[in-house]
Amino acid sequence: MDLTDKNQALYAIRKWLTADTNADYPAVGCYQLKEACRYCLTKEIAWASVWLPGIDGDASFKPHDMGHWKREMQKFYLLLWSELFPADPFKPADVSQYRQRVDENFANFPHMPELWGEPEYKPW
Repeated sequence: MDLTDKNQALYAIRKWLTADTNADYPAVGCYQLKEACRYCLTKEIAWASVWLPGIDGDASFKPHDMGHWKREMQKFYLLLWSELFPADPFKPADVSQYRQRVDENFANFPHMPELWGEPEYKPW
């Protein structure tokens, strides 16, 4: 499979990534997913650490150069966006509004809010 080919990319997206999008996801979860995807697209970073055939490298796993990866990865994720959120065309995030919470208990125990304490932030 070569995800730089639009037809193959759409096949993969529809077969494995959006096949179960009819499930009833909580509205907050959908909003958070969309905004996380928007942030990654805006910053031109990968959404996950997975091998994307044709984007990360060729069929023999020989890596492509960084320019190819960045260009093709962005095209793939924009295509994925259009399949995940068909009613909402992609608009870049205003990253000046983002900040990163860095207090130790929040970072180490995100599942235990009772331990978090006072938040500490730094610019993203």
